Amino acid sequence: MSRLGQQIADLRNKKGMTRKQLAKKAGISEKALEEMETGRKIINSTILHTFSKILGEPIEDGVINDDFFEENKEEKRASVKKIEKRKDTETAPIEPIWNDAFSSVLKTVPIYDYTLSNVTGSRQLPVVDNKVEGFSKDKVFYLTVEDDDMLGFRMMKGDLVLAFSTHEFNNQGFYFIEYDGKRMLRQIKKLSQSQLLLIENRGVVKTRTVSPQEIKILAKLIRIEINIL
Repeated sequence: MSRLGQQIADLRNKKGMTRKQLAKKAGISEKALEEMETGRKIINSTILHTFSKILGEPIEDGVINDDFFEENKEEKRASVKKIEKRKDTETAPIEPIWNDAFSSVLKTVPIYDYTLSNVTGSRQLPVVDNKVEGFSKDKVFYLTVEDDDMLGFRMMKGDLVLAFSTHEFNNQGFYFIEYDGKRMLRQIKKLSQSQLLLIENRGVVKTRTVSPQEIKILAKLIRIEINIL
């Protein structure tokens, strides 16, 4: 049994949970959990984060690879032109110059709750060709996940999702929507011109068929950023 697998098994037993119970809450098969605990299957950072939240304690490991979501996407480099020193003795307004320079290569992206009216924080992301992650820099924002409706898709309460503002459904993916008076994250698939499939996954997949007129699309998700602890 691997050291990491042993930690998971010990915490699971400490909480009085069977493999079947933990696997169901994490949205994986009991066999997969058994292979992780016995060291026969590699545990990526996302599922490790899920276990930590379910078991209520951090699970530590050395270097963890994640092939599904990138927790810390490598920042794209952009060059800043050198500002020539003024030769005269007059003091140059250095701070405004640097602020202007950095605003062209970094974008302060706000973090919202589901109301989209309360800013709870911000993060800086690189700007390339006046875009962030390939989308207009003025349309991207973060959402703090407010529930575990998408637990099976590795989106848990407290995680951050990067999104871009749109009111159109263009292809299947994960969206921030308003439906039946509530705002939520859902995977959406197109069934026909008049039908869409809303998918929820709390470990058990639930679906609902709706017409495009029944929902209001607020944004499409780009990626999720998780905290291991």
